[in-house]
Formats: sequence, structure tokens, C-alpha cells
Amino acid sequence: MNASKPYREIQLDGQILINETSFSNNRMFISPYTPRSFLFLAFLNQFYNIPFTYFISLATIEIYYKNQYSTFILLLFLIIYGLTKEFISAWWIWQIEKRIQLVQVKRWNGNNFHIINSQDLYVGNIIVVDKKAPADVVILAGEDKIGVFNSYVTEGEWKEPVKEIKKIVSLENTDFFGISKLFGTVEVDEANGNFGSFDGKIKLRGRPNSYKLYSKNVIYQGTEVNSKILGLVVYTGKDTKFSRSLNCTINSSFMNSKLSKISAVFVIILLIYMIISIIICFGFKNNESFQDVVIEYFIMYGDLVPISAFVIVEIVRVFNLVRFWMKFDMAKVNNLQSLENVAKTEIVAIDEECVVSEVVVAKYYVGDGIIDMRHMARDYGDTFTLTTERAEFVSFCRPETPINFQFWKLLLLATSAIKENNVYIGPKDEMSLLKTIEDLGFDIHIKTKDSINFSFDNRKYYFKIIQLNNYKSRTRIIVSSHTESYFLVQGYFTSIFPIFTEKTKEKPESICNNLISEGLRPYILCSKYLPLEAIKKITSKFDSLSHSLISQSKKIEKILSKLENASEFLGIVGLEDKILKETRASLSKLLSENIKIVVFSSRSKVKASSVLDVIDSPVIIPLIDLDNEVQSYRALWKFIIDVIYKLNSRRQSKRIDTIKELEESSQSLPGRYSEGEKIIANHKLYRKFSINPNIDFLKKTYKGEKRYTVMLDRVTLQSCMKSDNTKRLLTCVLYGADVIALCDMMPEDWVRVVKMLQENVKHKPVVLGIGNSKWALAVCQNSGIGVTTKKSLVGDISGLSLAQIPELISFCKASYSLTYFSIFWKFFNNAVLASFLLLFQSFTEFSGYLIFPNKLKILFNLITSIQLMSKNYSNPRILQYIIIGTILVGCVIVFGLITGYSMILENGRVIDWETMAMMDFVILTGSIIFLCFLENRSYYLGLLTIAILATIMAIYDKGNTVNSGVWMIQVTFGVLVCVSLPSMVYFIISRIEPVFNNRFPYNNFSEVYTSTQYGTSDSNSVKMHYFTMKFKEKHTEDYYKQTYIQESLGVIQVSIITVSIIILFWAILNLFLGDSKIETIIRFSCAGLFFLLFLTTFLTNYKRHYIRYTVLLSLTTAIAKFIAEITGNEFSVIASVMIPAVTYILFNVDWVYLTYVNTLSLIFSIITLSLYFKNASMSILCIIYSIFVLVSLTLFTSIFGYMLEKYYRNVFKLTIYIKKQVEKSLSILEILLPELVIDRVKAGVRYIADDQGEVTVLFCDICNFEQLCNEYQPNEFSALLDSVFSIFDELCENYGITKIETVGKTYMACSGLNKQVFGDSPCIRLAIDLALDMIRESKKINLKTGKLSVKIGINTGQVTAGVVGFHKPQFSLVGDTVNTASRMCSTLETSNSIQISRSTYDALENKDGIELTANKIFAKGKGEMETFLVKEGVFVEQKKEVSLLGVGGRTYKIMNWRQSVLQREDTEIIKSVWWLGFTETKREKEYRISKLESKYWSLFGGLAINCVLQIGLLVIEICSYTIYKTPIYGIILKSCIICIQIPLLFLHSKLYTKYLHQFLLILIIVLMLTNSILSISTWPGTISTLELCYIILFLNHMISSRILVMTTLNITLLFAWFLALGISSYFFISEFFLLIFFSVINLFSLYRSEKKHLKSYNLQVQANKEIRETEHLLVQMMPAHVVHSLSEGIPITEKLMDITILYADIVGFTAWSSGKNPKEVVQMLSNLFTEFDKKCVELNVYKVHTIGDCYVAMGYLSGQRDPVTECLNVFHMAQNMIDIIFKENQNYNMQLAMRIGIHTGDIIAGVIGNKVVRYDIWGTDVLIANKMESNGKSGEINVSESCKNILEGVIGEEYEFSFNKEIGKNPACKSYFVYRKIISEE
Repeated sequence: MNASKPYREIQLDGQILINETSFSNNRMFISPYTPRSFLFLAFLNQFYNIPFTYFISLATIEIYYKNQYSTFILLLFLIIYGLTKEFISAWWIWQIEKRIQLVQVKRWNGNNFHIINSQDLYVGNIIVVDKKAPADVVILAGEDKIGVFNSYVTEGEWKEPVKEIKKIVSLENTDFFGISKLFGTVEVDEANGNFGSFDGKIKLRGRPNSYKLYSKNVIYQGTEVNSKILGLVVYTGKDTKFSRSLNCTINSSFMNSKLSKISAVFVIILLIYMIISIIICFGFKNNESFQDVVIEYFIMYGDLVPISAFVIVEIVRVFNLVRFWMKFDMAKVNNLQSLENVAKTEIVAIDEECVVSEVVVAKYYVGDGIIDMRHMARDYGDTFTLTTERAEFVSFCRPETPINFQFWKLLLLATSAIKENNVYIGPKDEMSLLKTIEDLGFDIHIKTKDSINFSFDNRKYYFKIIQLNNYKSRTRIIVSSHTESYFLVQGYFTSIFPIFTEKTKEKPESICNNLISEGLRPYILCSKYLPLEAIKKITSKFDSLSHSLISQSKKIEKILSKLENASEFLGIVGLEDKILKETRASLSKLLSENIKIVVFSSRSKVKASSVLDVIDSPVIIPLIDLDNEVQSYRALWKFIIDVIYKLNSRRQSKRIDTIKELEESSQSLPGRYSEGEKIIANHKLYRKFSINPNIDFLKKTYKGEKRYTVMLDRVTLQSCMKSDNTKRLLTCVLYGADVIALCDMMPEDWVRVVKMLQENVKHKPVVLGIGNSKWALAVCQNSGIGVTTKKSLVGDISGLSLAQIPELISFCKASYSLTYFSIFWKFFNNAVLASFLLLFQSFTEFSGYLIFPNKLKILFNLITSIQLMSKNYSNPRILQYIIIGTILVGCVIVFGLITGYSMILENGRVIDWETMAMMDFVILTGSIIFLCFLENRSYYLGLLTIAILATIMAIYDKGNTVNSGVWMIQVTFGVLVCVSLPSMVYFIISRIEPVFNNRFPYNNFSEVYTSTQYGTSDSNSVKMHYFTMKFKEKHTEDYYKQTYIQESLGVIQVSIITVSIIILFWAILNLFLGDSKIETIIRFSCAGLFFLLFLTTFLTNYKRHYIRYTVLLSLTTAIAKFIAEITGNEFSVIASVMIPAVTYILFNVDWVYLTYVNTLSLIFSIITLSLYFKNASMSILCIIYSIFVLVSLTLFTSIFGYMLEKYYRNVFKLTIYIKKQVEKSLSILEILLPELVIDRVKAGVRYIADDQGEVTVLFCDICNFEQLCNEYQPNEFSALLDSVFSIFDELCENYGITKIETVGKTYMACSGLNKQVFGDSPCIRLAIDLALDMIRESKKINLKTGKLSVKIGINTGQVTAGVVGFHKPQFSLVGDTVNTASRMCSTLETSNSIQISRSTYDALENKDGIELTANKIFAKGKGEMETFLVKEGVFVEQKKEVSLLGVGGRTYKIMNWRQSVLQREDTEIIKSVWWLGFTETKREKEYRISKLESKYWSLFGGLAINCVLQIGLLVIEICSYTIYKTPIYGIILKSCIICIQIPLLFLHSKLYTKYLHQFLLILIIVLMLTNSILSISTWPGTISTLELCYIILFLNHMISSRILVMTTLNITLLFAWFLALGISSYFFISEFFLLIFFSVINLFSLYRSEKKHLKSYNLQVQANKEIRETEHLLVQMMPAHVVHSLSEGIPITEKLMDITILYADIVGFTAWSSGKNPKEVVQMLSNLFTEFDKKCVELNVYKVHTIGDCYVAMGYLSGQRDPVTECLNVFHMAQNMIDIIFKENQNYNMQLAMRIGIHTGDIIAGVIGNKVVRYDIWGTDVLIANKMESNGKSGEINVSESCKNILEGVIGEEYEFSFNKEIGKNPACKSYFVYRKIISEE
């Protein structure tokens, strides 16, 4: 795993139920709304594009001043309609979500499985998946191969359980056993939408290795499986791969966006019209109020932004929806706005499954001819699928001839797809083959991964699958029946050709070329008949390999490769992707309309290339397998230069017509490197100079090929993402292509390409994504419009096929034109009307007279909207209508108003304003009607509109004016003139301006951004956001909040109740001092709210939503304070400063939300300050002075609140890091030492001797160990030992027996050590049963020369469990019982035997099921002993399971790591936050500096704010002195403060940890306090109190000292201010008490932060010490590089050359120890081995292990080596050991001696097993070293010849070597004794 990547850590525990985690729950959210958030979000969404502020303002003014409700009613209609529309769409999606969430799942609760809904799943739950995965799940157990369907997987991929976990948890008869044994952690990637990768590991507690997780070990949410599996939930809800790939945001409508832009423009025009009218109005007269004039003109021009336009848009949308349903009756629209967006489609992204309807067998070759399967199909409607009935008429297709039948039968057997519930699961092509085989008459009954059962012509066939293997895209399978057996291999030609020779390759290659030329995909079948003897031999080999622990896969591959080479070519099937005529026509039509096509596929380029046959493109560019960014850059550059710009005329591109040409073209692509060149190209420096950044020529117009197709795969895409310039070139190539075929890609890659085309182009082309499967939803939802072919899939539009897409686009373009014209027409009409009204005001001296009453305005909007029902509209030309509108308004003014002034009717009456209004209304409306007719050419709508106009005119006028001939003539003339002039302009401009068309194709790449914005995949991070400080991952943020409230709940409760008491006291005090009732009531209410919140903190719900509660309370308090101050015309200083102090420093729950609250509170305070001081002397200066202090105080608290929260979050991150480090170190110790001694060893105890009473000791030796060392390679041998001992570890865990150690071939365990687990259980019988199981399991393990065999010896007696040694403390059992058990094992003569001692036999009570045979042996040091041989017998009684508490489960302690770390006694930690003392210790100084470093920026910010404040106040003091002659001491004191503070600010980084810095800050505080006291008589008391609050805040958060010192400073400050102030009035009494409370609040917050600082500091110190000590201990117990590997969970095995090994044995120890009690033996060994260990450290020798009285060491430690020095060090170690035991003999009155053997050779070293492991050594040379010791002499050093040769070159002058004897055979090794030379004295 990549250490730099962020991972989520998940607890795996089979004994508990995880009910809640910090990760998201498993609720699926497909809709952008949830039922809870719908009303709020949908309401906001309605106003997202509507200028609601304008409409609300207009509706309010109309209701209040004019009593008109039209705008309000229309606005209410829009809101209700929008909410209803969104609710209907969301309701349907909620039902889908509900169905998903209510799926029932079996979840493990620690004891058994229980049924729950899938929405109740949490990360870390263990579940059973028997059909569909409810979340992303790691497969823990199940069948070896798990078939999946309805999932996103690579073709032919099978899922598998984690092998190591499958050994622990077994599946038996559909039930899982052993779940309770699972305990550890799982690390996986942070949640992402990348289906192509899955990285993780499982680390089980008590096991040295971690187990890697791959994509094959995980199934994703929604995946269906064909068998039951046990899984661990790793991603839920929003975090699943599927959910992360979706885009649940609301896609806004382009129409709404245009509406917003047009509305914004017309609002500006409205303001211009208003400003002009208001200015001119006041130029004529000034007697009207400004407010009335503004309101009058606002209402007059209000229709410039017509709300009716928005109503008409919604009506037109409904109209279009009805038309859509009538046209596409099977489709469903989930997002109404998407119909408008479809009209702007420029790119269509298509799921390949929408293009390829099915895969069919077109031709096949068998024998000597190619048979066309489509021959008969063409007569039956062009379908390639043959039914059985049709096949009866096509004799050559029927497998009736032997060769045909044999081919189809073997092809059926060769497929890896399986049949589950009549559904095929497997690769798509194989499923098509099976369907074709069924059509040909085969009846497939059963097809699983184990067997195949089918029938043909009433004859049944049954084959058993011996082996199924996928290798390099080809499938190898061995099948066998009782009569025949075959080896079969099948696959595509590219994967099969490598197994052919040049001679056998000719025929199939020729056939493949013919098939490829026809666009077919060759699928080759080869076979080999296996005789009965051969299949028996092969089956036996596979059975043997199934129990082999070494290189199992390599051996299987060797067998299959040999069979492959012997197989013969049988036949070829030509597969064809079926593409319907309608689909072909649809794609062609899209291309003809200049719409780009992107086809995305997960299939390989060979399979996906069939789509290219549909495309008639002159050039196809295969960007395939370019795995280097320089390669990709060169290929893209060449293509752009040679093909697009055609700057290189020598290179000609051609169309690629076949797959073969595609393969050849991709291999000869310009820029492709050879293997040698790739090494150079990957160099960083080469990449830098090979990618030319100068690509500005792309902005030039190109004259080359404008129609081409690009084929892109995942490898090339990923290489292009590594460089910005390569990304841009790729975007340019994709941007200009007609068709893009994406192959071999994951869903996130499809989205990446779509995003590149959308976001890297300036005009943001609209993409329509169409998908046919769940996995294509990612593209659909990330496109502008998502279309799905199935109604069950959520999209903007569901239920449309690809063939209907061109028709959909045409329909939506027409609908878009109608909607857009309706909007444009309404704005145009109202703009004309408003312009007319503006000009009309010039005739009334801008009196505000409205010529058209509201009735006429409503009629105008109604009549001009009737013609919008037509469908014949195009996009209007804005410039054209601006000119037309200007001319139209001018004509109406000239021929309506000006002419009307001189008009005299027949009765002699002069026309009045009402008559003129009617005339202008008719002229204006009639002209617009005619203009609309020019657009739609709808005669019936035109005549209908004119008739309606005439009718309304007659009704409205009641015949008074209409009957006048003069009026009619004038109206007719005006209409004709107003129509004719605009019409002429309309036709002229129509001929000049071209009609709008799509942007594609382009002629340059200027639209592509220079710096590409999208394409690079996002990387998850746990970093905090700089401003909000929130963690990027939601579960991390939730975990932090959960931890914060758990740690801070008590502090928050105390804070809330304290504030409640303060407010209550304040309210009572002011009640007696005579405050107003309203203020008192509000104060009592605030106190009650705080108390209510205090009670709420005891509820569970508060812990989840404490931020909401706190912010809401703070907001309510700020509003209540403002209301109280406004009503009482007062300003409360303490309340104003308490709100920021309490919220930021005391509560500190969420800095961003609290900033919003405090900003609002500050605004309220500024308003009340302004009102409070408006009548005071120096009012302006007082207001500015107060605002300066108040703003500085708020900023000051906000900075400290920000830094405080940031510190808390950093401490949280540090805590997580420390926790991981501590637990990682402890987890390694747990696998090195048993639990009963681990705490004492960790504490530094090196002598432990615990009497364990009577126990049963078991020794197990591997037989023929030396032979195994010679037979196996080093890595194979270590893997073999690891596997064997891991099996034994599992057995020990199952029986509850403690593993002691493994040394070489010996495995030692002890039954009865853990008395808490066993109690009075029969531990002897358990040991015997364990031994029987060990033999039983060993017999299953196959070796190269047979089966594994072991010998086991068992003895019962008293032992002492202890830890001995100084350098490498090692747990061991000591006592004569152990020696006897070892003799029981070593004296066995036959393998796979068990021998027990007489003491074990006597203590054994239950002998049922075993056979005991008496025996006698002679044991070294013991003499003749009576023993018993044990064999497995027959149970007389039914075997009873021994019920043991904890047996087979977990026995590890789940400890509070933080508590265990802090509880350790350590004199270095700082225990008190109250007092530092006069003398500062080194630790206290370190703590003080670390605290100041964490507060660096808050201190700097406080200094900067105070500096700005003092400068501002100095300016105010100077102004007050100049204007009002106030005392000058304020200027002097503030000047002194500034003179001190400015240098301090610049020297802050150097002085902030010094005491001088604190002294200068205290001096500044003294000067500020002095200034505040002296200014009491100059400035109002409110300002003095406000300034004092600031000083208190500055004191408590700028001075860094202990709480007692800070308390003293606060008391001194308040006392000085109180003495100077005196009790002059009741006002100051209340303020003084509240100042005390304010100081207490600051001290309490200071205490809280100080305590947090101290606790985190102590934790860090103690944890670092714990980690250092543990790592030091671990490095003592094994080499440093091994410790590092174990900490990462990586198994370590290494081969070391020329290692010098020492074996030492204590001669006479057995006889001496037999007369001593175990504690005396342990004490002697501890003293002796401690001295040995000290010499090991001194001489740089590594102690390997001790077993009994044997001591093993070697010269290699770690790092760089010198074999000669190592050998010499070991020799000196041997000499020192002889000297040390001589001294110990004198101390203990013993007669012991050392027998030492040394050998130099090659060894294997590593860590094996799962429990109580150690770094051990093996190999032939290790055995030789052991023999050197056993063949030596007491008190002598026996060395081998290889060791002698090294030593002679170093110490040959001082020592001599005496030949001893030859040891061993094949080869024999000479041994020598080493003696110091006797130098004679001359």
C-alpha cells in the first residue's frame, strides 16, 4: 500500500456488533433532495433563476401602496407550481431509494445473524450476501470462485474471498463458522468513484503479516452474486463507488440561465428609466416627496421585467411536455428542464450497450470450410439469432455430422460462463456462444464451475471440470466424463496465436484474416484428447497440488502449458456485434447534424472496434497502449501536424477498415517507443525537454482533415493526464473529432473524458449521455442531460432508445425555439411598452400620469401572448428587434400621440387622454400582432388575435370612439405605418444575418483552454480546509465532532449554566435598579433559554446536533439583546462583549457559523451605539471610538477562536497519529510475547519467573528436516515452514492452547497456562487431541518427495513461565517437565507418532477415542523411562465438544490506549495547570515554548489588531484634543503604547518565547489600563467599560502564564479599576459585577485551553516515550529492518550469505536442574543469559534465540556488512561465554561448562507463523552449526572449515586450529578446535 495515500481504518471484530460509526450510513441518495431538506432546497432552487428579490419588492409595493395583488398572485403561482413539479420528480426517486433501503440483509451481531434493512448497515458490519450486495463489501469467505452479474467487472473476471480469512472462516452447508475468531483492522482507500482500483489490507490481531486486498476481493453495491458469501462492509451510502461516481446536483436549465441574464439586463434598464424620469420630474417640480416619486415610477416601469414571461415559460413547458408524451409514449421525463437543454446538444455520449444490441455467431470454421450462420437468418427479418426451428431447415448449421457435433460440444465445454437460475453469468461473448449452441439443439441443464450437464438428441452428457484457468485472456479447461476427457483452450486470436508454432499457425492465421476482413472477431478453439490413464495421472497431480504449500500456481501453470503446446487446432467462430438498422440510421443522422458522438465501452479495442463500422470517417486514429506521456505527446503532435493541419505533406493518413489494420496502425503509431526507448523516456529530465510547451499554433485556422475518428483506451488516457500540455493536445484532438470510441475504460474514465470535453472548452458544449446499465449512470448524471433506455434507471429522461435520440433532439430544438421566443417576445413587448411610457411622460412634464390603465396593460399582455401557441418559431435576432422596437416606438409616438393632439372628431370634440390611450393601445398592439405573424406565418392565429382585439376594443370603449370615422382612419393609418417600416427592417436584416447553427465542426482550437482544468483524477486527503478548518472526508469530520463533544461536554455544560447565572443575576440586579420591564423580561428570557439549553445537553440528541443548538442559542441571544437595547434606547457593553467572548472562546463549536452570528451581533451593536450616542457631546467621536474598540474586540476573539479550534483539530490529528503508532508497536509485541508477560516486559522487567503449576507441554518436530533444507529453494522452504506453523497456530487457537515458540524444526506449545480460560478443563486431553490434529493436517501436506511427517512428545508437570535475557527478552518455559517433553519427542523412532510420559498417562482421565501402547525408552540425562504411544482409536461414547470460554475466539484485551499511556508513572510529565514555580524545569520550559509556538499566529494577530486599534484611538484623541480641548494624557499614553508595540510586532518571531515579550505585553496592559482610568472623566462611562473589557480580553489571551498567575493579574486589574472609579452611581455597580463575571469567563476559557494544552502535551510526551521504548525493545528482539516490515504487515524472508552462526550448550545443565526447583533454574539462566546478552551488545552480535540451556547467535545485525568482522566478533563472543560461565560456577557452586560450535555459511532468515513469532534462521548451514556444537567438547570452541579459513587470516598468529573430525555426509564438513598458541619465553 502507498504510505502517502490516505486510508480509512475499519475495525474488524467478530464478537461485537458495530451499531454506529463516523462513516456515512447506508442510505442511498439518488435524488438531490431528501424528504427533510426538500422544502428548503427546492424553495431555494425555485428562486435560483428567478429574480425573486425584484418580484417580491414589486409585489410588496403594489400591495402596500396600490392595493394590487396581480404580481403577488403570479409569484405565488410560480412558487407553488415549481415546488409541485420538483416534489413529483423527487417522489418517484424517493420510492426507488426506499425500495433499495428496505432490502433485508443478514447481519452478524457477535453471536448469530439477524435480519435488518440495508439502510441500517454500518461500515465494519459483517453480513451475508446471497443475492445482491447492499453496499461495497470485502469478501471474507465463500466459494473459491464467485460469479457476479449486473456488475461492473472486467470480462471473464471472477471474484474470490480473501484466502487467509477463508482459512479461518469456513462455509459448511450454507452456514459460516469461525466468525468470532476475526479480530483486527482493515485499511482501504478513502471513498472514491474509481472502479478500476481497490487498495487495502487486512491485519489480524496477533498475526505478523497483513493480507493484501485486491479488486477481485470486493463486490460493489448492487452487484449480484451466484453463491452465498460472507462480507465485511467497507463503504456505505454516499461513500460507495457507485454513489461517488454519480452527480446528484441539480442541473440548471439553460433557459432559466438566459432568463436570469435577460432579467438582470432589464432591471438595469428599469433603473436607468427610473433615474431619468426622477431627475426630469424634479426638474419640473419639487413639491412631491422623493419616496412617492420613486414608488410611482417603479410601478410604472415594473413590467420591464415581466413576471408574466416566467408564467408563460412554465405554461409552454407543460405544453411541450404534453407534446413529448404524445410523441414518445413510452418515455418518462424526470427533469422538465432537461427538454430545453437537449436542444443545445453538441455531443452525444453513448453506452456501447445501446449501440450493440447483441453478439451473434456469424460464421464458423470446422473441418475444411467456413459455414455462414447468417444464410438462413436473412430470410427471417435480418436477425442473426437462429432458433432451433429455423436451424432444422439449415442442415449445414446442424451439428449432425461427427465433426460439427464434436466442435460445438467441445466449444460448450470450453466456455467458462455458468448458468444460474436459467441466467448465464460470464463474459458477454461466451454467453452469446452458449445461446447459439442452445439454438442448435443442445439442451444445457447444469453448467457450473464444477460440472456440465447437457443433452442432445435425447442423449445425456455429463462432464466434470477438473481444472479451470484463465491466463493471458485465454481460457484453459480440463473436463472429464466416464468415457472421454479433454484439455481445451479457447480465446481470441491474439491470445491463442502464441501457443502455435510457425507451422501450425499458418492455417488458423489465414482463416482469421478472412474473418477480420469481413469485420468479424475470430474466436479460436484448440483441444487435446486425454486417455483414461492420462486423466487419472493429471487428476492425481492436481489433488496432490491442492495440498501443496509451495509454488502451487507455478506448478499448475507448468502442467497446463505443457498440455497447451500439445493441443491441436479444432475450429474458429466468427463473432459479430449486431447493430440494428435503426441504430445505424440514428448515428448517421447525428453526424449529419454535426453532433459529436462519444461511444464508451469497457471492452477491449478488438471487441469495441465493431462500432467503427457504422462510422463513415475518412481517418481513424487509434490512440492505443501509449503508456508513456512523451509517447502520447509525440503521437498527438504528429497527428495534429500531419492530419489536421497537413503541414507534413509526405505523410498520408488512411481509413482503417479492419481490426488487423487497427492492430498494425496502433503499433506503427508515430511516437511509439521500443522497449529500450521507454526506459529513457520515463526519465524525468527527458520528459521535461521532450514535451514542447509552445503549442500556440493551435489557435490558427487549419485546412486539413476536419472529419476523423479517435479510438482511445485507458492506458493512453492515464499517460496523457501526467502533463498539462499533453492533456491539452488530447483535448484538442478529441474536440475536433466526429466520433470518439473509448475502450478498455472504467466508468470514472468515461466521466473524465466527458468532463474534459465539457469544461476545457470555452463555450461549454452540452453533452447528452445515454446509458443502458447502472454503470453508465455516472456518465448520464455528469453530462448536461442524462437519458436512460430503461425506466428503472434514474435519468433526466428515461425509456428512450438510441434510435429515438435524433428525433428527440429535433423535437427539443423546436420546443426550445418556442420557449425562447415566448420569453423574448414578452420582454420585447414590455420593453416597447415601457419605452413608449417613458417618452409619453415628456408630454405630461413627467407628472407620472399613466396613459394605459392596468386593465389595458393586462389586455396588452394577454393579446400579444395568444400567437405564442404556434410551433413555427426560430431563434430571434436580438439586434434586429432592437432596431424594430426603436422604429416601432417612434412611429407610435409620431402617429399616435403627436397626431392625436391635433385630431378633432366628427362631433367637434377634441380627443381626450382616454381616447388617445385607446388609439395608441390599438396601434401598438396591432403592430406587434403583425410582427408576430411575420415570425410564425400562422394565419388563423393572426386573424383570431385581430378579432379578439376588435372585440375587446368595442367592449372596453362601449362604442363611444369606435364609431368615429376620423378615429378609425387615424388608427388604420397609424397601424399601417407602424407595421410597414418595422417590416421592411425585419426583411432586410433577415437577408443579412445568417441563421444560427451548431458550433461543430470547428476550424481551430482556440476554444480549448491553455491550461486544462479537468481530467486528472481527484486524490482524497484528510487535510483541513484552510478557512472553515473542516476535514475533507465527512467521516473524519464526524469523528472529530463526536470526540470533541465527548471531551468538552462537561465544560460546555459548566459554561452554559455559568452564563445563565450571570444573565439571571444581571436581570435581578437591574430589576432592583429600575430598568424597563421589556429589558428585564428579555434578560429573564435569555437566562431561561440558556438554562433550557443546559437541560438539553443531557439528551442524546444534543451530542449529534450540538453545533445547531449552540449557534441557534447564540443567534437568539444576539437578536434578543438588540431588541432590548432598541426598545430601552440603551447600550449594554457587557452583553456586547460577552457574545463574542462566550461563543468564540468558551463554546468554540464551529468558527464559521459563529462568525456569521457575531457579524450580525456586531452590526446590531453598531446600530444601537449610533442611536445611544446620537445626542451625546462629541457624539461622532464617541461612536467612532466605540466602534473601533468593539470591532477590535470582536476581531480579537475571532482570531483566538479560529486558532483555538485549529489547535483542537491539530491535536485531534496528532492523537490519531499517536494512537496508530502506539497500537502498531503494541500489535508487534503481541505476536512476539504472550499476553501474560507483555506488560511487565514493556515496563522494563527482564527477570520474570511465574510458577504455573501443573501444565502439559507439547513438542512437535518436523521429520527429515535436513533433507527438506536441501530439497527446497530458500524462499520455498521459508514459505513451507510458514504455512505448516501457521496451520499449527490455528489449531492451537482453536483448542485454546498457548504457543510457546518455534525453533528450527521444533514447535512447542503448552496446555493449561491460561487458567482464566481453562479453569478445571481437561487440558491434557486437549493437548493429545491437538497432537492428533497436527498429524492429521500434516498428512494432507504434499512435499516434493511425499507427505509431511512429524513426531510429537507430551509431558505433564510443574513448570515456571518466565522471561530471561537482557538484550533480547524471550519468553520460555523452564523446568524438568520441559526437558522431559523434549525427550518424549526426540526419542520417537517412527514418524507421525505421539509419545506421552508416565506422568501424563497417570493424569489423563478421559482415554475414550485413543489407543495407548506402553513403551520404554532411554533418554539422555534421564536414563530408562516408561512412556506410552498414542494412536487415534474408536469412541466408546459419543464425542463431546469441550466447552471452553474463549476457546477458538479472541483473547486479546481491547484497552484504552490513551489511558494506558497516561497511567504510566513518569516524573517528567507536568501535572498541574495552576502553578509553574519560580524555578522552571527543562520539561516545563519545553511545555511553555510548545504552547507559545501553537499560539504564534494568534499572538501575532492580537498584536496587529491592538496596534491598529491604538493608532486609530490616537487619531481620535488628537481630534478630541483639537476640537474639544480634552486632556492631553490620552495622546501621550497611546503614543507610548504604539512606540512599544510596533517594534514588538516586528520582533515578534524572535521574542515571543522570551520572558521579555511577556514583560512588554504587561507594560502595554498597564499603560492601557492607566489610559482607561484617566479617561473616565473625559469619555462616557460606557466607552471606559468597553475599553476595560478589551484590556481584560487582551490580558487573558496575550499573556502566557499559569492559571494562578493569570487570576492574580485579573484581580489586580479589576481592583485598580474599582479603586479609581469608586462607587459613584448604581450604573457602575451593575457594570462592575458584570466585569467580574466577564473576567471569570475569560479565566475559565483560559483554564480550559490550558488544560487541553497540558493534556495533549503530556499525551504526546508519554506516547513518544512509549513508542521509543517499544521500538527499542523490538529492535532488541529482532533486526531493525524486520521490525519495520512487521509494522507495515509485510512478511520478511531473506537469504543471507556468509553468515557466522554460534551454537552454545551448557554441559551438565540437565543433571544440575533436576535437583533444583524451577525458580532457581530460571534465576540462574536469567543471570547467565543476561551476561551473554550484554556481550552480544558489546560485540555487535545478534542473539537469535535461546531454547532451554541452548544459546544461538549470529554475526549479522542489520545494514552494511563485513563477513570477516562478523566472524571475528562471534569468535570473541564464544570466548567470553566460556569465561562468563566460569564466574557463574563460582557464584552458584556449580560444575557447568560451555560446549560451543561455530560455522560460516548461507542461511535463510525470516518470521514465520502467526502466534508468538520470532526472527529465526534455517538452512543446511544452520544444521551444520548445530552439529558443530553437538560434536564439540566441554569448554572448547569447535569451528567448521569455512569459519577456520576466515579466522586464520585474522587471528592466525595468536591461535591454532586442531582437527577434530568430519561431521555429516553429502557433503562432509571438517571441524577444528581453536586453541591459543603458547608463546615460549626466550
